Amino acid sequence: MLDIAPPFSVLKDRLRLEKANLSDYPVLEDVIASVYAAFENYLRRHLEYSTQQEIDYQNNRIMVSLKALPIESITTITNSDGEVIDADNYEITEYGVRLLTPTNGKLIIDYVGGLAIAPEDLTRASMYQIISEYQRRDNPDSEYITGEGGSVTRPQLGLLKEVKRLLEPFLHPLAIGI
Repeated sequence: MLDIAPPFSVLKDRLRLEKANLSDYPVLEDVIASVYAAFENYLRRHLEYSTQQEIDYQNNRIMVSLKALPIESITTITNSDGEVIDADNYEITEYGVRLLTPTNGKLIIDYVGGLAIAPEDLTRASMYQIISEYQRRDNPDSEYITGEGGSVTRPQLGLLKEVKRLLEPFLHPLAIGI
């Protein structure tokens, strides 16, 4: 998992936590993992830099969308007959792979891609979302909360508007406008 969360020292300060380690706050650990999954879902891509394998079913198309962007390299592309597609027959694009000849059937794409280091805006977005969700851990879906000091209206749980703005440049290129 790509480390998109800010350092624990930052979260500790912002949330006014007293214990020394993240492991002392299992709910916060869960929130961090949940925010990571929510970001990947919203962005429609895998964030972590790693070796990936994706299967795509072609129907006379040339575009193959891959999820771990940016793509560093293609290891192999194998068609449904078990034949390896030569590197001269495809090119890496910002969204995945473009085949130079339309293909039918199953393709298995082995490749290396993703982010090796979290960009600053991704970490900033995760900080906002983690803090928001951790502070709402006891009432995650409550829109209207009443306490000793009065009442507060909050939006339903989901990605914050500012978080979405910060994440926009990281959306999968084929997901923009969806």
